[in-house]
Amino acid sequence: YQRRVRGSTMTQTIFKQGYQYSGKLLRKAFALCSYFKKPDQGIFDYEVLSRASLYFTKSNSSAFKKKYHLISTAHVPYPWKFPKFYPENRPEYAWLYFLKETDTIHKIQLRQEKTGNLIQEFKLSDKTFVMKGRDLIVMHLEDEEFFEDAISLHGLAIEPVKHRDRNPEEGQRVLVIGNDYTSDGDTEVLIPASLPATINQTTSQSIFLRSEVPSVMGMCGGPVLLENEECIGMVEALVSDGSSTNAAWMRSRGIQGNTLVLPSLEILEFLDSVEMDGDFQ
Repeated sequence: YQRRVRGSTMTQTIFKQGYQYSGKLLRKAFALCSYFKKPDQGIFDYEVLSRASLYFTKSNSSAFKKKYHLISTAHVPYPWKFPKFYPENRPEYAWLYFLKETDTIHKIQLRQEKTGNLIQEFKLSDKTFVMKGRDLIVMHLEDEEFFEDAISLHGLAIEPVKHRDRNPEEGQRVLVIGNDYTSDGDTEVLIPASLPATINQTTSQSIFLRSEVPSVMGMCGGPVLLENEECIGMVEALVSDGSSTNAAWMRSRGIQGNTLVLPSLEILEFLDSVEMDGDFQ
């Protein structure tokens, strides 16, 4: 077994997220860490599988049993479901296809603003919702009240995002919020960060962002915000810089090196279906 899926290091200048409100630092995005174990393969203790970002939005249904939805990319907790990112015929990814959802657990991490050092982890519910055919997962805290009280002790508060109910326009400035995944030897951290960008292109199913420096995998799962704080979507992936077999096509489209975003309209539609799932425990 290769023991973990690792992201790239963001080496460019970034801006820290969060601002003060009523004496607390509001935070829109947090770190997501997925763990796995496989006793029948000799892995008896949970090990890190992958890391990314996630963000909060409020439930719209008073009948739903959770106050918050946690949004992220599904390829982070369940990489074997996405062969386009992790081809099974590649030796470094083949081990992923031995895993099942029941082999994993997922936690939201509270990390120090400047260093990225881990402060505390909070387990997420075992029940998850994955959007069919898209790279989107909706998760929930096991104990929302405990999480709110715990981060309050550290001077933090959740700031849920509000999804925009219509497509944005090309040329609009946005802010990508998430985490800077860095590695220094055996030490791996996620530092809360944000990255300014511009909407390059929009389609019915995707938004492409252009930025002076590229986004990285540590930002996957983070929200993308307009200047008015509306969320236009979630960071899904980084489009290749042009070295792949589709390089000519990407250059012709002008999207090489762009950040791929899942539009908020699709997220809102999926959240409606999640809230209709009455068997959530």
